[in-house]
Amino acid sequence: MPKLPSYRVRESARARRVVLRASLDDGILVVVPRGFDTHHLPSLLASHREWMEAARERLASQLRSTTPADRLPEAIHFRALAQTWTVSPVPTAARTVRARERPERRLEMSGCCDHVPSWQAALRRYVLRKGREHLRPWIAEIAAEEDLHIETLSVRCQRTRWGSCSSRGAISLNAGLLFLPPALVDYVMVHELCHTVFPNHSPAFWRLVRRVRPRALERRQELRDARALVPRWLTAASASPPSRCPEQRDAADDTGRSTTLTPRPGIRVRQLR
Repeated sequence: MPKLPSYRVRESARARRVVLRASLDDGILVVVPRGFDTHHLPSLLASHREWMEAARERLASQLRSTTPADRLPEAIHFRALAQTWTVSPVPTAARTVRARERPERRLEMSGCCDHVPSWQAALRRYVLRKGREHLRPWIAEIAAEEDLHIETLSVRCQRTRWGSCSSRGAISLNAGLLFLPPALVDYVMVHELCHTVFPNHSPAFWRLVRRVRPRALERRQELRDARALVPRWLTAASASPPSRCPEQRDAADDTGRSTTLTPRPGIRVRQLR
């Protein structure tokens, strides 16, 4: 039997079945339920060999075209807002790194800019502020236009989901949406808003999505490759421990958050993230 592409295994208490996923941060990742006998994985994954090989090649291509997560970017491109901000590092003796918008779309990064976790956390805080500023009124406008109700709304940096909606109508949006084209952001928002009516992916749910946005299925396909548009430092920051300059241990913490995929019984193959 031909050898499978290399992969990592992660055990999850929430998992109910094996989930196969690929991302720039994790490579090819297999999430298994707690206590799962990993000796069964090779036979389970054998039927997904072609998907894994294609995922490996796609990730390699994306890695060649993206800036490494530990390199301070020269510019930040918010496609959703049609804005590009030039990053201007200003090294100082400050305990942390701060990101401030300056005239002419210049983003000033002041502080210990040579400490990777510190500037990653600063950029993450900046993207979160930007997301809350722009994504909240954006989805509120769509909800008003389509007569859909939002119970509560939050914006976070998430690694695996563009958005989510609880059974109580609480919507969460990924701040990384700012890096996507407006049409894809619109689709994600409509998708989550429709979950306030149908908290599932039933045929009735998809009929509502297509009624609100007739090109929804096309956007859904486009969204599968959109993760590559999100800078790697954003998800690296969300997965990092609280950041601080190495020589200043009393610096303020910025705890990141990440989410896990909703597991179900069986085996599932995830699209590239």
